[in-house]
Amino acid sequence: MRNHDRLLSALLGSLIVLVLMSFTASAEQVTLKYMIWDPSIKDTEINEVIKPFEAANPNIKIEFEAIPWEAYWQKVQTLSAAGTPPDVFNMSVAYAWDFANKGLIKNLQPMLDMEFEMDDYFGDVVDILRYNGDAYCFPFAWVCSVLYYNKDMFDAAGLDYPDETWNWNDLLDAAKVLTVDTNKDGRPDQWGFLSDYNHEVLDSLIKSNGGQVLSSDFSTCELNSPEAIEATQFLVDMINKHEVSPSPALLLQGAPDPFLTGRVAMRVAGSYFIDTYRTIKAFDWDITMVPQNSKTGIRSIYGGPDSVVIGSKTKYPKEAWEFVKFIIGKNRTVESFMGGKVPIYKPLAYSDGWLEIGKKPENKRAILDSAQHVQGADFSSQWAEWRMTVMNNELQPAFLGEKPVDACIKSATEAINKVLATH
Repeated sequence: MRNHDRLLSALLGSLIVLVLMSFTASAEQVTLKYMIWDPSIKDTEINEVIKPFEAANPNIKIEFEAIPWEAYWQKVQTLSAAGTPPDVFNMSVAYAWDFANKGLIKNLQPMLDMEFEMDDYFGDVVDILRYNGDAYCFPFAWVCSVLYYNKDMFDAAGLDYPDETWNWNDLLDAAKVLTVDTNKDGRPDQWGFLSDYNHEVLDSLIKSNGGQVLSSDFSTCELNSPEAIEATQFLVDMINKHEVSPSPALLLQGAPDPFLTGRVAMRVAGSYFIDTYRTIKAFDWDITMVPQNSKTGIRSIYGGPDSVVIGSKTKYPKEAWEFVKFIIGKNRTVESFMGGKVPIYKPLAYSDGWLEIGKKPENKRAILDSAQHVQGADFSSQWAEWRMTVMNNELQPAFLGEKPVDACIKSATEAINKVLATH
């Protein structure tokens, strides 16, 4: 018995040592570098994310930096190329593939598979970010396009407000009524809709019409298809044929947002404009879902996630993962999300706190109803170059009425393919 007791005592002693060693390791003081691209939410990030996390994890200190968008990407890419990136940092869909492709961020999929119940999250939004099937980034929030409309203009015209039953022809019909020459000089000074070639509007209309911008593997441009050309022509005609939209020349000349100033009755834009439009005092407004396609009945809505990543060179992967889980999980408060950003964690998004009953827009739930229709804008390697620069520049003359749509589509397809071929 004595030998048995000594053996048991030795085993217990060893176990205690292991527990203490484990505790000591987990209690090691660690500092994580954390960067975001929006200084305007710096205080919110500190009070609603960092301080609560540090209180729950006293052994982890967050060294925080909020940098404006352009400077942020320059700094993050420079640090990453030098092998000294932040431990945790925000990631845009515009750059996610490039960072994953270069091995600059860690693959989060193994941890997600072990610890996450994906039914609690907006899975369709997460899928937009996947690189070779895995999640190297995970969203903490997402946004999508909605249809903003000026209720006062609809009331003055005697029109019913737009709703989820609308298609694009319904929108065009209403836009014709809402376009008005108030001073009788032969030119409209109030327009029904703001037509545009940006990804928030054009890409989703092309997809709902049965077309694509890029092939499914993101290797070639497919703008030069009848479906894509037809969708682009529809938006161009709203400006140059039906004259229910101002020319992009106004915005190119630096004119302020025409919806904000009450010159346009409707526009499709990101839900992130909600906080800006809450400053409007001159008229009442609301939102609804982007219309479905008039021909196919399909509703495609642009959406994109704001995500968080772990630098592949971090010295503290376990602590960084704990911080990431806090950023994307149920411990965050609704106060840490701006008006139009949706928490990726569903129970938080569907809470009364996020829906903000009694505040504009009244139909904020339209954003949540849009989730099942959300598609990314073919986010892939070099997206900022081929989509935001090349495609915009090539299509602009069609929207300005300077060149035919098919000619601009042809040149855009050739130019985009050249960029894609360099990947």
